[in-house]
Amino acid sequence: MKYAQTGPTGPLHCVPIIVKDNYDTVDMPTSAGSLSLKGSIPPRDAVQVRKLREAGAIMLVKTNMAEFAFDPFETVGSLLPGYTRNPYALERVTAGSSGGTAAAVAANFGAVGLGTDTGNSIRGPASHTSLVGIRSTMGLTSRDGIVPLFLDKDVGGPMTRTVADAVAVFDVIAGYDPADPVTAASQGKRPDSYMKFLVKDGLRGVRLGAVRQLFTPQNTDPEVMKRMEQALVDLQREGAQVVDTFRVAEIDDIPPATLFCRRFKFDINEYLARLGPSAPVTADLSGSRRETARFLPQRRYRRPSRDSAGAGHSTRTTSSDSSEAPPYALLADSPPNGQKVSHERQKVRDDVRAGFKIPAYSRDFGGWQTACCAP
Repeated sequence: MKYAQTGPTGPLHCVPIIVKDNYDTVDMPTSAGSLSLKGSIPPRDAVQVRKLREAGAIMLVKTNMAEFAFDPFETVGSLLPGYTRNPYALERVTAGSSGGTAAAVAANFGAVGLGTDTGNSIRGPASHTSLVGIRSTMGLTSRDGIVPLFLDKDVGGPMTRTVADAVAVFDVIAGYDPADPVTAASQGKRPDSYMKFLVKDGLRGVRLGAVRQLFTPQNTDPEVMKRMEQALVDLQREGAQVVDTFRVAEIDDIPPATLFCRRFKFDINEYLARLGPSAPVTADLSGSRRETARFLPQRRYRRPSRDSAGAGHSTRTTSSDSSEAPPYALLADSPPNGQKVSHERQKVRDDVRAGFKIPAYSRDFGGWQTACCAP
């Protein structure tokens, strides 16, 4: 009746949306994939969620994610044990950490979805499940109400099946938010609508450099290489000029980005403080993630450590069943010293191990090992 009287609520009227579990929602728990936040109901919606509701979207469900968004390679948490499977090939993964949203949208459980990206967590799952993901410039969208991983790099954005759908969602969520100071830089700089940039022949005359140093036959799976070559052919067919001799002479001298700056402890405690007295977790989470590390057989993690002279960093590798495994999700029912193993925790552990019967990585991953720096 309301529709008959006033027409559509907004540009996303009745569009069913899938939301990653690290976005605050007042009507659904927000756990960030961790049993330590089981049942946590935030006092208000994340800004991006609020904007989508105001635009008429319908929030269907919260999706599984890598615990606290720490894993870009696969989507495994302690709240819902087991792998999030790729709907196009159930024996393969979705990448992480927004793999739950990617799987749900790719399987048509919802029209569009929300993910977050700190290092690869929108782009990776989108590419694994044939979706379009937008990780925008920092400051174009608000981070308010998103459970942080590393707040200085966290960005939320859409994951959809088409470019037009991604832009329609991005049009709604982009913009200044006084609750997130970083968005102040975007004031006066975003267009009235990004939809006008959806140009059918937009590739015609565009010059694109193919940096083959980044996908050589020696370090790229043959099937992936084949698709890269086909992508270049497709771009040229649409009118793009591909510069195939493009090289970056200094590429081997560029130091790897210092992504993990050890600020998770500070950021997560700031988030927990905003949940108020009803929050299920009030203890310091600097030791979070330890339990899930014990769940993961035959996985290895790399952490930086000072060399003997104290200058620079060396790499130390530990297996997930080692006593030195990096901290993973501290379960809510455990005492501060973590010595007691409850019946519930043991059940979760057994369930997770049962879920690890599928291969951790397909051959397309080339035997990668998860590299994760402990906060």
